Amino acid sequence: MPTETYTCQTIVGGQAEGHAVVADTRISFWGGFDPASGEIVEVGSPFEGTNIAGKILVFRSTKGSSGTSLMLRLAKMAGNAPVAFINTELDELSTLACVALGLPLITDLNADPFTAIQTGDFVRINADTGIVEVDSDREPVPRLAPTNDVSTHSELQLTSIQEEMLNGAQGDSRAEHLRLLVEWGESVGAERLIEVDNVLPGGLFVPNRTLGDLPFELIEGYINYTKGCLIDDVEVTATAHASFMDLERLEQFQPDLRQVPAQRELLDLGREAGVSMTWTCAPYLVGNVPMSGQICAWTESHAVVFVNSFLAARTTRNGNESAVAAMATGFVPEFGVLRTENRRATFVIEVETEITSDADWGCLGYFAGKTGGLRIPAFVGLPSLRIESARQLCAALATSGGAPMLHIAGITPEAPNLEAALQGHEPDETIVFGDAELAEVYETLTTATGNEVDLVYFGCPHATLQEVVELAKELRGKKVHENVTLLISMSYAIEGQARRLGYAQEIEDAGGQVMTDSCPSNALWRQSKRMATPAVKTGSYAPNLLRCEVVLAPMPECVRIAETGSWR
Repeated sequence: MPTETYTCQTIVGGQAEGHAVVADTRISFWGGFDPASGEIVEVGSPFEGTNIAGKILVFRSTKGSSGTSLMLRLAKMAGNAPVAFINTELDELSTLACVALGLPLITDLNADPFTAIQTGDFVRINADTGIVEVDSDREPVPRLAPTNDVSTHSELQLTSIQEEMLNGAQGDSRAEHLRLLVEWGESVGAERLIEVDNVLPGGLFVPNRTLGDLPFELIEGYINYTKGCLIDDVEVTATAHASFMDLERLEQFQPDLRQVPAQRELLDLGREAGVSMTWTCAPYLVGNVPMSGQICAWTESHAVVFVNSFLAARTTRNGNESAVAAMATGFVPEFGVLRTENRRATFVIEVETEITSDADWGCLGYFAGKTGGLRIPAFVGLPSLRIESARQLCAALATSGGAPMLHIAGITPEAPNLEAALQGHEPDETIVFGDAELAEVYETLTTATGNEVDLVYFGCPHATLQEVVELAKELRGKKVHENVTLLISMSYAIEGQARRLGYAQEIEDAGGQVMTDSCPSNALWRQSKRMATPAVKTGSYAPNLLRCEVVLAPMPECVRIAETGSWR
């Protein structure tokens, strides 16, 4: 077959060549990709079991966690990263990863890439000229090293202060961070950089075994990279994401002890720089509560959706590189939901079933994310909800899709009614979520094949004080089965309150355990065969990260499972 030549739109420039791996799907690199091997491990994905090291990766977009650039950076350090992306839907995390790691990124092929390119085809990309060559017969040759000549299809207009910073007036480190933001902004079509008020960086932790069987030398390399990114002083509000270990319970959760000194060093460096080392995925519970309209640069997928939707602050989906750069410079590129016109809902979900538990709210969010992808949903037909339910809705939306926010007509601040949520536009489509759809999500995420359960988990996202209270009350007069570990994760700030009020002790007296700073996806390493949880985010990631089966159920049912050791 002769070589076929196509044109494309360049998002991140450069050249690369290699064999293609192709699937019309979205990828969560956090939890769905093993950087130690280069293999896609997401259960049920069309890519499951596919090694993408050295490959041209053809897929729709990313989904889920903000850890895309982290996982790909670790993969690149291990020699297991893809060499280029071809996306049909552009999202900020794919773009950021390609900018940060020097991977060409293209879109808008003048043919359907899922039919024009087949897995195994040899593909040469010249993103600098917008040309893609596809040869189904060609044998591989030594591949070109990818370059990072970033496309300038949008040219940022910089202020004099920004120009000076870019030229090194405030040091080389700040100049490098600003350069990344400029390149990212140009690739996503931003016209300017704007001041940022609040940052949630994701990378002041030490990666552990959960990310794959990474050699310690590679982890050391990432630690040194992280230390090199930090500056001495931070002039914006900044709080740290969850750690990969509970430093107060090292014996209980057994991290690689070689990593503990490095984690303590990063804690000290962050604190000295002015970062509040809260180590939680839910900083809005422990004092970092952005006000309406404030510009933020947050990692942590559920928190991005929560602050946009329920606090009316503004943040795009950030990876660690962009968040740390924003923290260092005080700027972010203005694009996406930082602009009012991009915050409108584009499709509607009519809820025609009763939502009675936080797990139900999570199922609704999971359905919306899987259905909508990168699109912002507006929900109608929902009752008022508490913060715990809102968090489950946001976390699940961000797990199965990539939307940065949602609207609930009559409830969320920017949606006093449906018309306001849509900003006067007609929706692309209206979808019904009823009894059948709710049941289907529970069925999809309940993967347990046996009856015995050995782990029952609460606290994803990190538990509120109210969730701790409710669990303690539910456990009164009960004992956790001898073959079951019952675990709840929270920030140490919430633990302090819960312990002072006696609720943490009640949980422990019943046989449960408390974890702070971290979560099972970070701290537990394939120790469970079968787990029960009310958290849709955990239920979605656990089969990939922890290699365990899942039972998704409301909290009271999970407590019953913990007491009996079985779920049926």
